[in-house]
Amino acid sequence: ERGYADDISSNNNNNNNKPIEEPKFDPNLNDDDRERIRQDRLDAAEARLKKHEPTTKRKKKQSDSSSPPLRGPNSENLMRWNA
Repeated sequence: ERGYADDISSNNNNNNNKPIEEPKFDPNLNDDDRERIRQDRLDAAEARLKKHEPTTKRKKKQSDSSSPPLRGPNSENLMRWNA
């Protein structure tokens, strides 16, 4: 009798066991064409990797120390504590 865990493991194995295609050989291509195709594929792969790299965050602009501190009812603490 098969259980729930057996179904899960068989589903995971089915996804990984895809048949591998045989390499295609085109006799009409010469070495220069093959090299150009390889370079195009390499460029595309590098572009995909670069697209998924985390971008660097921009540094915040340092505020001028000459600007006065915020004042007003919304910049004060909501709760006042008495000692």
